[in-house]
Amino acid sequence: RRGRGLPGGHRPQAQAAAVLAPFTAQAHAEHPGLNVVAEPFAGRPAAALVDRSARVSLVVVGHRGTGGFPRLPLGSVSWQVATHAECPVIVVRPGRTAARPPHRVVVGVDTATCRPSRCASPSRRPRCGRRS
Repeated sequence: RRGRGLPGGHRPQAQAAAVLAPFTAQAHAEHPGLNVVAEPFAGRPAAALVDRSARVSLVVVGHRGTGGFPRLPLGSVSWQVATHAECPVIVVRPGRTAARPPHRVVVGVDTATCRPSRCASPSRRPRCGRRS
C-alpha cells in the first residue's frame, strides 16, 4: 500500500533521511550561506532530477564510470539528466585516484537562494542539457 512503508517496520524514506542527515549537516557547516535541503524520494534518480531541473538554474551530477557499457562517455543517469534537463548540467568525473564512497548519493542543487559561482554565470555555464 502506498505511503505505509514496508512490512517489518522498514520505512525507506525515514532511513534515507537518516543517511542524508550527516551530509546535509556537513554541507551547512562548510557553506553556511548555501541553502541545502535533503529530499529523499522513491523512484528513478534520472527522472526525479530531470523533473526538479525545471525549478533550478543548474544541476550537478557525478559520473562513476562503472556502467555496463564501458565505451559510453557517461553513465545512464548522468546521460539522461544531461540530455533531458531544463537547465544546464555539469557532470563531474572522479579523478584517477578518487576513492569510491561507501554509499551512492545523488544530489540535486537548488541555487535560487545562493550566490552563483563563476562556473554557473550565464557567460560561462555549459550549454549541455539545455533545450532550445
